[in-house]
Amino acid sequence: MAGQPRKHHYVPQFYLAGFTKDDSKEGRLYVLDKEQRKSWPSTPKGTAHKRDFHKIEGESGIDPMSVEKSLSQLEGQWSASLKTVIEKRSLPEDEVFADLMVFVAFMAVRVLRVRDILSDFIDRVSKAEIQLMLATQEGQEHFRSTLADLGHEMSDEDFEQLVAFGQSDDYAVNYEQTWHVQEMIHMAATLAPLLSLRKWQLWIADETAPDLICSDSPVAPTWAVPMPVPVSPAFGTPNTIVSVPLNRRMAMVSMIEEELPASTLDREGVAAVNSMTAMYANQLYSSEEDSVWTMKDSRVGDSAQLLDALRKQEA
Repeated sequence: MAGQPRKHHYVPQFYLAGFTKDDSKEGRLYVLDKEQRKSWPSTPKGTAHKRDFHKIEGESGIDPMSVEKSLSQLEGQWSASLKTVIEKRSLPEDEVFADLMVFVAFMAVRVLRVRDILSDFIDRVSKAEIQLMLATQEGQEHFRSTLADLGHEMSDEDFEQLVAFGQSDDYAVNYEQTWHVQEMIHMAATLAPLLSLRKWQLWIADETAPDLICSDSPVAPTWAVPMPVPVSPAFGTPNTIVSVPLNRRMAMVSMIEEELPASTLDREGVAAVNSMTAMYANQLYSSEEDSVWTMKDSRVGDSAQLLDALRKQEA
């Protein structure tokens, strides 16, 4: 693996650079980790990456880093599209808009949260199927017969131990990483056309307003109005707002039914968008050590208050 890229960013460096004061991959980026209840200074290069996250395994002759290298090439196109929006302060049309929607789609599905959700679903469903099969004598006999057909003859004692293990929760079930990487590509290809059907608007922060933040799950669907039942919003669900911060001064927002009004974000507006960006995230990324968000009582809070609220939840 010598010479191969091993540090794979699930949030691209070029994108994170837009949330530093100097718009560079080496610029200062402050990280607030909701799970660890702490914050620290970093850089886009040192943030939002995982070793071999996009690595695939397949037939001999296939580069295991081919997806990571393809994403790097795509990020060159996406960076140019994003730069066009930021410089012109307006949303593009035609090919540039299509590139932007593909970028947003990948940003929605390539993050750790989505892979964790898929892994958790696979684990729960697979365990339920295993435990259901082993709950009856007939199921156990069928399982033992299948093992024998595969060349795994077992003593009664060993098989009883295997059944007891299968009926427990002391193991995890998941698919190989190659499946996860392929599913990421499939989901992004499915999501991009759906996102392009939404009516997008650009929101820009006022000169006196604080900066917008990014996160490790920056594409956020939220309800436009509260729902009477606890149903999660989705990208194709009516009555939803999807928000995407583009850099520390601009964000894209959309609805299905109608275009949201153009808006110049003041301090309260930035706090509201930041809260959407933080909704599904574990880590928040900001150009400043202190950022703003909307608290439960609708007041504007800062990073210290957010950490304090998280610590109180833990206590």
